[in-house]
Amino acid sequence: MTASRPRRPLIPRAHAAEYQGAYVDIDPDNGFVLMRLTQFRSDVRARDAFDFCMEMYEEQALRTIVLDMRDARWPLQTAGLAARFREHAARVPRSRVAVLCSEPGSEIMTAHREANIEAGHEVLYTDDEDAAWVFILRR
Repeated sequence: MTASRPRRPLIPRAHAAEYQGAYVDIDPDNGFVLMRLTQFRSDVRARDAFDFCMEMYEEQALRTIVLDMRDARWPLQTAGLAARFREHAARVPRSRVAVLCSEPGSEIMTAHREANIEAGHEVLYTDDEDAAWVFILRR
């Protein structure tokens, strides 16, 4: 992407697929898949939404994800979430993942980061869209 070409906001576009507050927007022009999670993520909703996102992700060739979790709300049991994060990260094909989150250093995001690193993904956790763009465009 050149300096003269503006970066689009990292929000799902009108054609994005949606299921239970999870959005998937494939952006081949910029070489990434945007996944946005919103609402409360109970175990059932999280598993269903993850399966939906993976179905969309596995059907295309891009292996760079922007995962926007700024509007997702999690239950307070971090230990249970850590196990879910490890399970999910292991199922994702090896990818570069920029995670947009409100609190990159929180206990929940630390557990998420550790799960993704353990699964072999290259990751960035940030609350800054510009930093996410730099990460995803670095090839």
